[in-house]
Amino acid sequence: MKPVFEALQGLWRSYKALFHLSWSEMLQYRASVFLWTLWSLAGPMIHLSVWSSIVAVEGALAGYDRGGIVAYFVVQSVVYHFTSAWQVWEFSYLIRNGTLSVRLLKPFDPSHHFVANNVAFKLINLVWLVPIWTGMYLYFRPEIPWSWERVLAFALALTWASVLMFMWTHCWSMLAFWTVRASAFFEFADALGYLVGGGIAPVALLPPALQWIARFLPHYFIAGFPIEVGIGAIDLAAVPSGMIVSSAWIAALFVVYRKLWRLGLKRFGAVGA
Repeated sequence: MKPVFEALQGLWRSYKALFHLSWSEMLQYRASVFLWTLWSLAGPMIHLSVWSSIVAVEGALAGYDRGGIVAYFVVQSVVYHFTSAWQVWEFSYLIRNGTLSVRLLKPFDPSHHFVANNVAFKLINLVWLVPIWTGMYLYFRPEIPWSWERVLAFALALTWASVLMFMWTHCWSMLAFWTVRASAFFEFADALGYLVGGGIAPVALLPPALQWIARFLPHYFIAGFPIEVGIGAIDLAAVPSGMIVSSAWIAALFVVYRKLWRLGLKRFGAVGA
């Protein structure tokens, strides 16, 4: 028991140092971080504008009236922020310029750098996003069923979605060991995923057969599922089953990542990096 406790203490100290480093980097590039914040809001606001116009002409679609559409995309702006992950571009850069070799010399997995950087980015952005989200809520008045059970379910679904998106991106990052176009493959797969997973429109608006398939894919649990939990489109009794499927995807992607990581390191070392 003592060795495990000491290992956890060492990991905690390492994360404290990594968070401090990542936080300092974010503060050095405040303007850039703020621009990325605005960019993360652009997609949901464009989608909101388009679908609101369609609903105004066609009427309610699959149970989504204007209030439901507004709620969906306002909550989507929150989900987009907390599920963002970009290490596929950074990891490719580390391999191309050889910097990964330096990180491999440190006493913990380089993936911890990405975790700390990801969390620091999301936390520091709340300085700007909380006032923006508050303003959006007061302006649009989305129809969101507030209750402590709903808020707790949304927080859990959002946390799982963030981990799932991180693991999804991390698996694609490993392709950088074999190709400099890892980010291109990721962007293509990610675009398809968001198309059917609730990123462009609610999954309920898809054809029935595609809906059934989409609700088992990882991107539904990254985008559509947490949004639907947040706006009350999913009954609270159905949330645990969704969390189980999301957990299964996280576990599966972690196994894939570890396999690709070991194979990639062998290739990385073989070329004299």
